[in-house]
Amino acid sequence: ETRSRFKRFCEWLNDNILHKFLQLRGPPGYLEYCVRSLGTTLASTEDIARSVKGDLDIVRDQLKELTLAGEVLPIGRDKLWIHVDMFKRAVDETALALLEMHKSERLSAGFHMTQLARTTKFQDQLVEAAITELVAKKKAEVLQDKLVRHREWTGGLSQEDHRLVTRIAELHTKELFGAPIFSELVTALGRPEKKVKELIAYLVGMGQLAIIAPDLALHVTAVQKAEKLLVGRIKSGGPLPSSEFKDIIQASRKYVIPLLEYFDKKGVTRRDGNVRHLALGWEKKAFAESLQ
Repeated sequence: ETRSRFKRFCEWLNDNILHKFLQLRGPPGYLEYCVRSLGTTLASTEDIARSVKGDLDIVRDQLKELTLAGEVLPIGRDKLWIHVDMFKRAVDETALALLEMHKSERLSAGFHMTQLARTTKFQDQLVEAAITELVAKKKAEVLQDKLVRHREWTGGLSQEDHRLVTRIAELHTKELFGAPIFSELVTALGRPEKKVKELIAYLVGMGQLAIIAPDLALHVTAVQKAEKLLVGRIKSGGPLPSSEFKDIIQASRKYVIPLLEYFDKKGVTRRDGNVRHLALGWEKKAFAESLQ
């Protein structure tokens, strides 16, 4: 009990001496210490002002001063604050977590920001800022569907997986609008459904395939070509009857209807009975080449 009291006294004494020292450094120095003490927890200007019992306008000015000095950083649109050293730590921990996730889920091309947030237990805004920093430093890249991949990760596919992935890609490029549906692909590869689904998900994540329907994936080249033809036809000839699209891409109904529904969901087209119009704001949803 005596040792415990002595320990608490020493901690109290240390805290008070440190407090006095920081006050002697001036308000910005004390504020820097307070922000640093938050670790990797982001805080608003109002929260910081309350914690130091300071005037909001004065604290705001001090934060600006510390920002110019390279001591603190505002994160996100809401300007949540973090110490520069703590941000560097968060970036390093995010990169490490990303690599570990790759190792545990070897066939995943990348991971969503929300998955990284759950793993690191950082706030979403901090994870987003850390990813932006990693991308800027060329340590990570953002793939299709906003999947984040660590650039140092080169593993994932075994020799057999690589052979199967290559075969799947070949089957989807041999005839752009005649790719096998999922059950046909399972038969062609002679592998369990679970394995085939994992490999398809890998190719989707790598931006080579696009899921058009629950049982159908097409190569992105096919999707881009179909979209360009669809957009071009509607721009030049007005609303497109669904039946006409079959002749345009030279494909069977098995591919035509899922493609049209895919473009509806994507926001490129709008269905009106049996015809398609370009949807409002379609330019923001279409592939760049479809705009040409």
